[in-house]
Amino acid sequence: MLRKILHLLRALFILFAVIYGMIVLLLSVPPIQKQLTKLAEHILEEKLSTDVGIGGIEYVYPNRLILKEVTLNDLDGEQILRASRLSAKMELFPLLKGKIVIHTVQLFGFDVNIYQKEKDTPTNIQFLIDTFAQQESSSSQSIDLRINSLLIRHGKVKYNVLSEPETPGKFNPAHINLNNFQASVSLKALRADSINANIKRFECPKRRWMRLS
Repeated sequence: MLRKILHLLRALFILFAVIYGMIVLLLSVPPIQKQLTKLAEHILEEKLSTDVGIGGIEYVYPNRLILKEVTLNDLDGEQILRASRLSAKMELFPLLKGKIVIHTVQLFGFDVNIYQKEKDTPTNIQFLIDTFAQQESSSSQSIDLRINSLLIRHGKVKYNVLSEPETPGKFNPAHINLNNFQASVSLKALRADSINANIKRFECPKRRWMRLS
C-alpha cells in the first residue's frame, strides 16, 4: 500500500513538473508574450479606468516576472508613471493560502509625476487611492502581502502645485523634484487597515538629489 502511494506521489510530481515546464516554455515564445502583454494592459485599464502601457513581459525561470517600459496616465491623460523595468520574484506556494509573498521587487529608471491643480484640490493620483480603497471595502478578505525587499534605482519624483508660483533657487514645498535617488524598503505586511514597512536605505547623490524651483 505504501509503495502504491509513493508511486502515485511520484507520478503527480512528474505531471506537475511537466505542466510547469510547458508553461515556462510557452511564456518564452514571443507571440504568446505579446498576447500576455495586451491582456495585462486590458485588465489594468479596466481596473484603474485609465491608460496603461506595457512594452513587454518576460518570464525568467523559476519565478521572476519582468515588465518592460511601463506607463500609467491620470484621468486627464497626463503621465503619472514611466518605468523602464519592473521585476518581481514571487513565491508560488503561499498563493494557495491566500498570501502574496514576493522576495524582491526591482524598479529601475522610473519617473513619477504627482501634482495638484490648486492647493485645495486632490492630487492626480487620488483616483488610484479611491480605486484600491473601494476594492478593499468590497472584499470579504484583506490582501496579505509581504515584499521582503523593494529595490529602487535611478528614480525621479516630481510634485507640483500648479497654481503656486515657482521660486528659483529657493526651497519651495509646492514644487519639489527628486532626481536619481535609490532606496531599499522591506514591506512586511499590507492589509486594508495596516501597513508594516521598514526603509533600510535611502540615498540621493550630492548636489543632484533635488532641483529647487
